[in-house]
Amino acid sequence: MKSDELKASAKNNTEKDFEFAYFDNIDDALIAGLSQNQDFFTLREKIPPDSKTI
Repeated sequence: MKSDELKASAKNNTEKDFEFAYFDNIDDALIAGLSQNQDFFTLREKIPPDSKTI
């Protein structure tokens, strides 16, 4: 696991309580990925279609 907070939660909570930390962490990762994808495609739109470089 990459998240120390998530590791600690897994060690110190019941499975049911751990679910809250787990899904909260997943939400953060998905939002970060979405933001990164939006940045990439915004930059990609600025490159002419006939360009050979990205």
